[in-house]
Amino acid sequence: MDAQSGSDDGRTTFIYLIGATLLILWLMSINAYSTLPDRIPVHFNWDGTPDRWDNKSIMNFFMLPGLATLISAFMLIISRYPHLYNFPQKEEVKTWPPEFRKPVYAILNRMMYFIGFAISVLFLFIQIQVIQGAKSQNFTPSNLWPMWILVAGMVLLPIYYLVQVSRLVKTIREKLAQNR
Repeated sequence: MDAQSGSDDGRTTFIYLIGATLLILWLMSINAYSTLPDRIPVHFNWDGTPDRWDNKSIMNFFMLPGLATLISAFMLIISRYPHLYNFPQKEEVKTWPPEFRKPVYAILNRMMYFIGFAISVLFLFIQIQVIQGAKSQNFTPSNLWPMWILVAGMVLLPIYYLVQVSRLVKTIREKLAQNR
């Protein structure tokens, strides 16, 4: 339970989802590392074809799992401090009594959990592409639609959540005005 928002807001579910995704990412990466050739793809163009290769090193290969872990952890940690979020009505919401802030922070927390999960899944997908590209060496563009869906989701869902916040703020603002 979150001290600021007063509710779980799906936190436990997202912790398990993010944790499972990161565990799969790390185990898959550790398992694949010894089977990779000396050169691995480290960058891909828009159609998924590797356009830069580098020597296989722990730093090159495990950068994605490491970044996914750090970013996901940051998203979960920052969700404990929703008053730090930057959103259009932030200054107004900060002046409200806690019981009126809680539902706003709950929506914003769900947005952060989703983004953390989407990032971990996106990095898992990219690492799969790195492994496949390294093993085939004769790489043909892959099916990238899952990646584009994730990226679109990471752009569109925050907009959805911020619209929800705007509507809720308007409702609460009216309620507070009636109580004065």
